[in-house]
Amino acid sequence: MSPHRILARNMQFEQLVLVAMLSIDPLTKARRVFILEKHIPNVIEGQSYDELKRIAHSMNSRSNSDICAKYVINKGEDNKYTIVRDDFGKITQIKGIHYIQSDCLIAAMNHYADTERITVTQTI
Repeated sequence: MSPHRILARNMQFEQLVLVAMLSIDPLTKARRVFILEKHIPNVIEGQSYDELKRIAHSMNSRSNSDICAKYVINKGEDNKYTIVRDDFGKITQIKGIHYIQSDCLIAAMNHYADTERITVTQTI
C-alpha cells in the first residue's frame, strides 16, 4: 500500500515532509500506522514540487526519518476499521469508521496534524 505523504508547516513556520506508512507485523498480523518526519535538506521553501516529491518518496530509514507517532488499526465488524493512537501506553480512540486501510492512513495523519498543531499545506 502506498504511504500518505504531505507537506506541512509547524508552529515555528518550518516546512515539514510527513509520511503515514502502514506496517503489518508478520507474526501477529497486527496493522500499525507510523507517522514519520522526513529529514530534508536545509530549506525547502524554494524547491520545486518535483524535488519535494522526490524527497517525500525517498526510502525511509533511521538516517533520514524519525517516527513521530504510532497508530493501531483494528478490524471490526463488516470489514470496517477503527484507529487508536498508542503513545507509550496512553491509548486514544480516533473518531470514525473507515472502509479501507488507505483511509486509515489519511485519518491518522489528520489526527496527528491536529494534535501537534501542524498545518497541512499540500498532499505530495
